[in-house]
Amino acid sequence: MSNIIIGNILSLIGSVFLCTSCIAKTKRGVIVLQLFQCGFMAAAQIVFGKGAGAVSMSVAGVRNLLIFFDKFGSFFAILLTLITLVLGLYLNSGGVVGLIPTGVGVLYTVALYAIKD
Repeated sequence: MSNIIIGNILSLIGSVFLCTSCIAKTKRGVIVLQLFQCGFMAAAQIVFGKGAGAVSMSVAGVRNLLIFFDKFGSFFAILLTLITLVLGLYLNSGGVVGLIPTGVGVLYTVALYAIKD
């Protein structure tokens, strides 16, 4: 029972960062706030025992760091997409619903690479 409460508190904090990123004025501001969101959400997924979600959020955090430091190019887009896909499928414990974090991670990584400011 305590894991559920801890996981939900971490998810709530992550959600606050996500909502705050929606009103950020700059791309860098959005990326920084989403980086914190990814950290809290990854921690929540670990507490819940959901490997695919933890991988998706962790890779998203790395992706956001790369974007923040202007290092996110085609090599890292492909690498992070493959890592998300392979580990997400391998660690999926939720059936079809468990594929959602993996799919979203792949699509968002591709979208961030394809869409330039």
